[in-house]
Amino acid sequence: MASSGTENSTSDVGTEPDTWLALRCRVSEAKKDLLVSFLFDLGSRGLTEDHPGLDVGDDGPLVSGDPKDWSPDAPPSPDGHVVLTGWFLGSNDPEQLVADTGARMEELLIEGAPTIERVVPTDWNAAWKKDYTAFRLSPRLWIVPTWEDAPASAGNAEVLRIDPGMAFGTGTHFTTAACMRLLDVRLAAHPGQTVLDVGTGTGLLALGGLLLGADRAVGVDTSPPAVDAAIENAAQNNLADRFDVLLGGVDAAPAGRYPIVMANLLAPLLIKLAAQLAGRVAPGGAVIASGLLTRQEQAVTDAFSAVGLVVTDALRNHDWSALVLEPA
Repeated sequence: MASSGTENSTSDVGTEPDTWLALRCRVSEAKKDLLVSFLFDLGSRGLTEDHPGLDVGDDGPLVSGDPKDWSPDAPPSPDGHVVLTGWFLGSNDPEQLVADTGARMEELLIEGAPTIERVVPTDWNAAWKKDYTAFRLSPRLWIVPTWEDAPASAGNAEVLRIDPGMAFGTGTHFTTAACMRLLDVRLAAHPGQTVLDVGTGTGLLALGGLLLGADRAVGVDTSPPAVDAAIENAAQNNLADRFDVLLGGVDAAPAGRYPIVMANLLAPLLIKLAAQLAGRVAPGGAVIASGLLTRQEQAVTDAFSAVGLVVTDALRNHDWSALVLEPA
């Protein structure tokens, strides 16, 4: 679902510099915000927040944007500390950055000292494309990158072309694949339904649902880059006329209830939104939820049980769970 780091890019730096300076500081959760503000005041063009020991998967950034806008909040680190990395233009004086930050840490009674290194920019887009190739996501659906031809092995299966851009959702993580398999089964039995995809990301689940028999889909996401990516992917697959993408949370979706509500989110957010998600399910409908670790499953199912939804189907691997929840 996500990496142990959280990425925050807050300004447009224009032309890519020849090098960046990565200034790293270990700080307690309690004093994190104070140091975040200082790093931006010092001239940081972006911030990476790493949570050592936090296991939240391996499929991209957990949250993005300005920290004050993160929803849900970044989960706390197991040891109560995070490693903040401020990214500065390579033209800055590294010794001065270390001296200024060290002095501020001392004023805040933060133990330890900052470190700094010069980093040469990497073509991340080319790097991940090298290992991202066509694959079967569910019994009736293949994911094919926009730069590849569909393989002969795809046969008569539906083909969804995806370019993730800056949004979460390539289909390679178990939670996404499990959601799509559960959706595939449901649409095979009951085609022609409308899908609401909360936290749509690249739009993969909603667009896959349209190819597998859904009549219409609505996707909502609080991330503007995700909305942009979903709109572009809908156009790429000639599905824009049946897919409405809106910026915002559950309340951003058109009023009414939906036969299928998708929610591939983190467990704390699933718990927080359980009542809202349940309130959007049509009679006889279901929530397909994932993004939760198996050890979090009980807490999530308890939250949905409290609002009248119970588990009727599930897919699990050794770490993650995907659930179908229907009115009791």
